[in-house]
Amino acid sequence: MTDDPSTERPAESEPGTGSRAGSGADSGTDREVASEAGFRFAPEAGIAPDLESQIRVTGLALYAAMQREGAWTTVSSWVGGRALQRRLLAQAMTDPEFKTQLFRFVDVYPSVRDPGDLVRHLRAYFDDGALLPRPFDRLVATGTRRLPTWAVARLTERGMQRMAGGLIAGRDAVEALPTLKRLRRRRTGFTLDLLGEACLSEAEAQEYLRRYHELLDTLPAKAARWSPEPAIDEAPWGTEPRVNLSLKLSSVYSQSDPADFEGSRRALTAALRPLFLKAREVGAFLYLDVERFVHRDLTYAVFRDLCLDPDLRDYPHLGVAVQAYLRDSEPTVRGLIRLAEERGTPITVRLVKGAYWDYETILAAQEHWPPPVFLVKAETDHQFERLLRLMVSAWPLVRVAVGTHNLRSMAAALVTAQAAGLPARAVEIQLLHGMADSLRRAAAAQGLRVREYVPVGELIPGMAYLVRRLLENTANESCLRLTFVQCRDPDSLLAPPAVSASAAAATESPQAAAAAAPGAAPESDLSPFQNEPHADFSRPDTRLAMQRALATIQASLGRDYGLLIAGEPRETGRYLESVNPARPAQLVGRVAAAGQEETDQALAAAVTAFPAWRDTAAADRAALLFRAAALMRERRFELAALEVVEAGKPWREADADVTEAIDFLEYYGREIVRLSRPRALSDVPGEEDLYLYEPRGVAAVIAPWNFPLAIPAGMVSAALAAGNTVVFKPAGATPVLGYALVRLMQEAGVPGGVLNFLPGHGSEVGHQLVGDPRVDLIAFTGSLDTGLSILKQAAVVAPGQRSLKKVVAELGGKNAIIVDSDADLDAAVEGVIVSAFHYSGQKCSACSRVIVLEPIYEQFLKRLVPAAASLCVGDPADPSTRVGPVISAEARDRILEYIARGKEEATLVLPVDEHSQPESASHSEGRVRGSETAAGEAAPGEVAAGEAAAPPADGAPADGYFVRPHIFVDVPPEAVIAQEEIFGPVLAVMRAADLDEAFRLALGVHYALTGGLYSRNPANIRRAYREFRVGNLYINRPITGAMVGRQPFGGSRMSGVGSKTGGPDYLLQFLEPRTITENTVRRGFAPWRQT
Repeated sequence: MTDDPSTERPAESEPGTGSRAGSGADSGTDREVASEAGFRFAPEAGIAPDLESQIRVTGLALYAAMQREGAWTTVSSWVGGRALQRRLLAQAMTDPEFKTQLFRFVDVYPSVRDPGDLVRHLRAYFDDGALLPRPFDRLVATGTRRLPTWAVARLTERGMQRMAGGLIAGRDAVEALPTLKRLRRRRTGFTLDLLGEACLSEAEAQEYLRRYHELLDTLPAKAARWSPEPAIDEAPWGTEPRVNLSLKLSSVYSQSDPADFEGSRRALTAALRPLFLKAREVGAFLYLDVERFVHRDLTYAVFRDLCLDPDLRDYPHLGVAVQAYLRDSEPTVRGLIRLAEERGTPITVRLVKGAYWDYETILAAQEHWPPPVFLVKAETDHQFERLLRLMVSAWPLVRVAVGTHNLRSMAAALVTAQAAGLPARAVEIQLLHGMADSLRRAAAAQGLRVREYVPVGELIPGMAYLVRRLLENTANESCLRLTFVQCRDPDSLLAPPAVSASAAAATESPQAAAAAAPGAAPESDLSPFQNEPHADFSRPDTRLAMQRALATIQASLGRDYGLLIAGEPRETGRYLESVNPARPAQLVGRVAAAGQEETDQALAAAVTAFPAWRDTAAADRAALLFRAAALMRERRFELAALEVVEAGKPWREADADVTEAIDFLEYYGREIVRLSRPRALSDVPGEEDLYLYEPRGVAAVIAPWNFPLAIPAGMVSAALAAGNTVVFKPAGATPVLGYALVRLMQEAGVPGGVLNFLPGHGSEVGHQLVGDPRVDLIAFTGSLDTGLSILKQAAVVAPGQRSLKKVVAELGGKNAIIVDSDADLDAAVEGVIVSAFHYSGQKCSACSRVIVLEPIYEQFLKRLVPAAASLCVGDPADPSTRVGPVISAEARDRILEYIARGKEEATLVLPVDEHSQPESASHSEGRVRGSETAAGEAAPGEVAAGEAAAPPADGAPADGYFVRPHIFVDVPPEAVIAQEEIFGPVLAVMRAADLDEAFRLALGVHYALTGGLYSRNPANIRRAYREFRVGNLYINRPITGAMVGRQPFGGSRMSGVGSKTGGPDYLLQFLEPRTITENTVRRGFAPWRQT
């Protein structure tokens, strides 16, 4: 077959004759009508004087053209397919439960491994067919038992292929060519979008780039042999490229992070520049798509860099998308106009509504961020038209393309351009391939410039695209649903967006619509608890605040800090020296070390202060915690910066620790108010039975270093809220952060003696605190060995002791994630990376074992190992760092001992060669960064100039206590690295034949803290609920990052005593219950009570 599609073009009809162009979407005989003079906005004699009337007339013309194109009132004109498929989609739009299950099944389908597994998924998703419309219900309920499983699989496969094939043009450009030729015959251009898996490693990024380059190497040569098609090749400014690609930044650099804005910008620009130069060489058009909001600014920064590149500055065939549903899109458009003016060469802006609304609103709700998108569709439509007016005002430097299936929006674009004096056909209409085909045919028949967004890729990643498209367009307010399914009348479809005056004003000024900034204090002390929002590092002001805080902390290092006993500082002449684990030569501070005398004084102060604090009203104690939370909120970036320097936490990890500390203060303050109200237990006449809680006494709080603010803040605030006094021993590795916490609490008003700061050596101070008879309660978080020692010592009753000591112990974990055979590997790999290697695996909740079912074991490893190798290891002050140092030289040496043992027990697959620094660390052996963060730092993926040679032990930077990620495979269940807590970036990968074995392996350790399952089988998920007995079980998400109030945290067996921090029963560990019974009968008379 020739590459010239014009040889297959049918004869044209004369414009204005009313002849139909055919009815079959894929028929070679359908004919499309074009007007030689371009689109006629309205009959010449009947043009209304105002813009709104013109929009209506233009829209009605399009609507009439759709009717002439046929099949415009059925689901088939919205998305192609057979009758049964249309029945499924029709039910999805009326039955929310079925819609959810259908789209989830579509998502999991490519990962189903065999016919039997397919049948099991069908039954699990659709309740043995009960949710399905006929005849699907009978097929699943009885057909799966009467028909061979292969027959059911064949029928399902055929239906899924048809559904996906209507939206995805092929696996690659070669397969897509027939579709592209057919589009040209129908006077429709294309822009190709490469579908694929999430880019999790630099190896995957390189593969994406190779595919993009391959398209530019092959497609332009084929397109050059196509006959000219003026309807799509010619624009008012000249000839348009026949080859048009849409690129996603997320596909070309796996470590892109808005927190590392400049580093990511350099890496992305460097990756894309050769591609853009090649596009210029072959005469292709390139768009940059805009995806999630957090990457929006980065996308425009990269686009700007490429547009102003001296070798690209005068190339006019570059474009970028703008999402109208983002509240602050107007400044974006104005910035693009300024860019075009600065460049002096036109750019194209593709205005779309936005395709990630569900994701953006869910993320905003989870993070308690102001939603970046409009929550009412009419507001998006209103802004779409405003942005159109702004864009056409910048013509010809800004060329306008609109991506919409909305009749009103399309008509508004055409009329707005005409009213601004733009030439006919100046606006390009872009539609999604396979959707609203009658609208595409109608637009092309009217002589408009029309282009389809055509996805190309494999079925598995294609299903994610398919689900997103179906989810987007089955929404209640979807223009496709309203037009093609509910068949709304044209007047309602063409009505202006119904936006209230206040909403319109908010659209004009997005800042007015934004919610309160993250970190705003609750309206009242007893307002419902809400988690403190994490910092949004996609915002430049947030990044700047963190950078300034780091500079402030760096300038304050090296100070001395005393004990704080009874509210007064004390010096001892002995010190704990705290150093930066990324730069051990850098002293963070010297903190006085307590001895036996100071410990005795602190306990005496706590005993003295107890009666008054006990008798302080719970509401007053809570108010102090709320004030402390407010102070912490004000200083969140300084505290986070201190965590970066003293604890070696990367930016996000440090920020999350601060927000969790705030959460504990807010949550426990509310909890003690709730628990302080006595409860009446009975309604028996003549008797009052009350149940209430009182504090225990003096609490010794012994904190760890890995969450150096959150965990001590949680334990201290719980004890204080409950009315106990506290002697707080911080971890020896992070005493400066402990001092900062206590000073902040004192500033909030906690009285002297109620909270005492007692740093010192554990073997001395800790031992004395646990054994002292004045201590009533011990709150400890740390290792199993230390926890067992505390439990044993606390069980001994010392002379003079007046209470049995309560021990609240949160210990370690040997946590496993199970990856089911149908798991979403994009999510599973990313979840394991986050759980195992973020903060160098130094979390009791971290994943140290991953158990993968046999069918996907090799496939999982193929993606996991390069993803881990791509992580940047370095100074956490550098925002590109994902894996920082471990806390100390002792910790590093201990981890290396486990690694050496692992080499004897299993196969090490990462790092590949530990005895050499890789020349290109980003692609094969892990990205390694030094500790320089000033100007001149290496771009992501490069080794900084002058970086010290890596130590032979682990290949990480020499300046600091670094251990880069290590992965062992085929690990025997009984191996030491599979049984003992390592507390470092070491991951044991094990294989399981089935889920039975996976659960046995996961639970075959002494711990039961956290666990995870990645699965898309509802039956297997329900089974995990019952059988995967750990303290915190996570399904299809990382197993770290528990949030106060949402995921109360704590384990059982050897992981702790079963208490749950951040939960409704945690404060009960710090309280003693009392029952009070009063006989209210006096000489046969009892007070009247209402029943």
